[in-house]
Amino acid sequence: MNVPSLHRDPLAQQVAKTRVVLWVCVLVVLAAMSVRWWPIEAERTPPGSVAKKAEALPDAGEADPVTHSLRLDLAAFDRAMWLVPAAPEPAKVAVEKPAPPPPALTLQLLGLVNQSGTTKAILYDSATDRVRVVAVGDSIGDRKVERIDAQGVSIRDGAGVRTLALKGGGAP
Repeated sequence: MNVPSLHRDPLAQQVAKTRVVLWVCVLVVLAAMSVRWWPIEAERTPPGSVAKKAEALPDAGEADPVTHSLRLDLAAFDRAMWLVPAAPEPAKVAVEKPAPPPPALTLQLLGLVNQSGTTKAILYDSATDRVRVVAVGDSIGDRKVERIDAQGVSIRDGAGVRTLALKGGGAP
């Protein structure tokens, strides 16, 4: 018994669908092209009405007598379209600059001396190339000797107190 198949070939169905889609696309493109060639409403109006519309508009250009259409006003393009406001200046914050580092100490402790119960320090000043013997309270330029003991010498200047120590830690 030969029973005809109820299902058609799937390939033939796909080809048929593709042809339908293709014809619909062709019809849409033709419809779009035909709309382009249909006369526009402004073209059907009498020539005098276009000139009257141009006169009624406050900033319209002159009507061209040949085509009866408005001319393009090129001066309109000279105007600024967007005005971007200037960025606000950042608030100026008063920033204190750190104090410059103090000048390098040009003194070098050579040794300590005990003269008649008073301890004195022997210092070499490399800036003046001199050896000086100083006691507590003596001044060396704008510096003042504050303390002398077995560990070293403390000298006060504009930056604070600086200590010069003996290399080996000093011996009493």
